[in-house]
Amino acid sequence: MKLRALVLFSLITCAAFAQDDFESPIPRGTLIEVERYDSQSHTYDIVMVEEEAQGPNYATVEDLVRAVKALTKLKLATQPKSIVGQKYVLDSDLQLQPVLKTEAKMKRNR
Repeated sequence: MKLRALVLFSLITCAAFAQDDFESPIPRGTLIEVERYDSQSHTYDIVMVEEEAQGPNYATVEDLVRAVKALTKLKLATQPKSIVGQKYVLDSDLQLQPVLKTEAKMKRNR
């Protein structure tokens, strides 16, 4: 019985950690605002304008460039803070970075 409980606990724990590796994307057509840029984790904090209570939502330069046609990797690489405060409608789904891993990078580098 103890072995069965241990196996069940292990499976639940693995499932919880696996969820941290995947965040549901923000769907195309959604209006987003770039709230801030974190230079330690190289991510942007993204807010869905009509659902501000959702989040935190973290996206990389690559994530944003794939989801917003108006953005270029060159611009964001040279001036990453230039889009802070800007709003965009997503042309494609915006893949998000795992919250726990991103926040761990932010804390580790401070």
